[in-house]
Amino acid sequence: MRTTLRLAVAVVAIAALPAAADLQVVAEVPFAGPGRFPSAVAVDPVERKAFVAVGGLAPALRVIDMDTLAVREIPLAGWPMALLADAARGRVHVLNRPDIFGEEKNRLAVIDTRNETVVADVGAGGYSAHWAADFGRREIYVSDDRALVTIDADTYRIKARINVGIAAAGIAVDRVRQRIVVGNQSAGDARVAVVDTRTATVASWPHAMGRDDGSAPDGSYATAWPVVDERSGAVYMQHDGSELTLLLPPDYVPAREFDRRDTWFLEDQASFSAAWNRLYQIG
Repeated sequence: MRTTLRLAVAVVAIAALPAAADLQVVAEVPFAGPGRFPSAVAVDPVERKAFVAVGGLAPALRVIDMDTLAVREIPLAGWPMALLADAARGRVHVLNRPDIFGEEKNRLAVIDTRNETVVADVGAGGYSAHWAADFGRREIYVSDDRALVTIDADTYRIKARINVGIAAAGIAVDRVRQRIVVGNQSAGDARVAVVDTRTATVASWPHAMGRDDGSAPDGSYATAWPVVDERSGAVYMQHDGSELTLLLPPDYVPAREFDRRDTWFLEDQASFSAAWNRLYQIG
């Protein structure tokens, strides 16, 4: 079985958004080998390279030259689960699990995008694949059990470990308001945590469309995966697969709930476009 990664290119003008007809597949890059699949992508627009985390029977990090579509492979010890690109410094960060079926905790591998070498490999704590970054503050954030781990994006040392009081899951960063919203992966607990990045403390434990004590109405769902609109500060909190709750700052109180029972959304597969004022989810 051959898995292919499709590359789509569209030219977007500031004053005009592209019509659907303007989007087209311009190339398909094969990833040969049975039981292998691309699980995450990060792009360095300066070096014109795409970095693809490949999972399955033979995990690896692959590099695609965006001009020639040539594919190279960077050896990593472990399973690359998530990627973050810091194009300003020419770095791609790889959240890497040494043994996907074992008890070893995550590691952070740092790739120099110019020469495609590993320049750092440090412990990241925990087993979660949930993370985010604020490269303006030079910080990387990783969920770890009931804590949010802050890693210095220059030294790659752990700066802080913040107890968020919930089973930490997805992370959304609001750089404008200097807030981090942390989702909750514990079934029956609808609370979310909001962290103040200036003080590295939890600002509040609001809850999403649940009872006053933060529990889910049916005792089943968790508020696991947040997406933030940095213009307004609104947070879209995905839970129970098909449900979405809108939280509004400054108190992040629940304002509206959307129920899509006909669609099951994939966790962590959502993003918000400020230019289009749209929330995109894969379901």
